[in-house]
Amino acid sequence: MMNEISGISFYLYSITLKNKAMQKIIILDFSTAEVHVFNFDSNVFEDGEDFISQANDHYGIDLREQDCQWLITNDSELNITFH
Repeated sequence: MMNEISGISFYLYSITLKNKAMQKIIILDFSTAEVHVFNFDSNVFEDGEDFISQANDHYGIDLREQDCQWLITNDSELNITFH
């Protein structure tokens, strides 16, 4: 869907991610302007900080806690809308 405000065109995108009975952790990395979404098991990871340190090793990424914020959600459906 395309919208226009004061001569500026922008597109509105929406993504729905579905996964039954699995928590998700959404990590915003402000140093790279990236958003990462992973499955999160609270029986394995104590919190987001614990997840980030292990995810760096497991996925070969370089997330730094001081550059990130995260959200752990129980929702089985995530709606992400780009404005």
